[in-house]
Amino acid sequence: MSISVAMAVYNGEKYLKEQIDSILPQLKEEDELVISYNFSEDGTEDIIRSYEKSDSRVKVYVCKEKGVIPNFENAIRKCTNEIIFLSDQDDVWDENKVEIIIKIFSDKTIGAVAHDCVYIDKDRRICKIQPRKQYSRKISLFEIIKRNPVQGSCLAFRRELRDFIIPFPDNIPMHDSWIGARICMRSKLIYIENKLILYRQHDESVTKRNHKRIPEMVKDRLCLLKRLIISRF
Repeated sequence: MSISVAMAVYNGEKYLKEQIDSILPQLKEEDELVISYNFSEDGTEDIIRSYEKSDSRVKVYVCKEKGVIPNFENAIRKCTNEIIFLSDQDDVWDENKVEIIIKIFSDKTIGAVAHDCVYIDKDRRICKIQPRKQYSRKISLFEIIKRNPVQGSCLAFRRELRDFIIPFPDNIPMHDSWIGARICMRSKLIYIENKLILYRQHDESVTKRNHKRIPEMVKDRLCLLKRLIISRF
């Protein structure tokens, strides 16, 4: 199966090379790393353009609309291969991530795979020991709406589902909850406990998973549910 990695970047020069260097060795010649770029204020563009010049698998596209959600939508839209992996700009992939995920997709009934991660800080130190996630192997739409176990940077899905996922509607809480919910409405999304990335948490992170207050969480869930209902009509 051919692979596309959809990465959204913005002001990412500090950790970007480490992430790209953890991805490219896992890609075959026919695979691609699709980078959607929001204009940045640091050396991000120089980094991604240098990879683009030296490696034909790296493809860079400008996203003029600001924000992580449209940036990821642009990256996903440009992907051409069978399996689409999502990637943040500041994590580190386990060297066996692609191999493990692709083996699971040999089951053609599976539309998407989510996995666990190790949380690290800006200096790559483990932040805290995470309790084992108590999720079922097959993720349900109810689970997505209730607590969203799907983390975008830990997700891969079949490209055939893309037209059911994008365009992203306005005012969704985050792209990962929308993707997970839409996939559950059409196919099978499974969760595995393998910790296949180092998920970096730092002050400049765009997609960090904050601990929201209950009213904010409820508001996000209701917003997601509303958009899902509208999408059915």
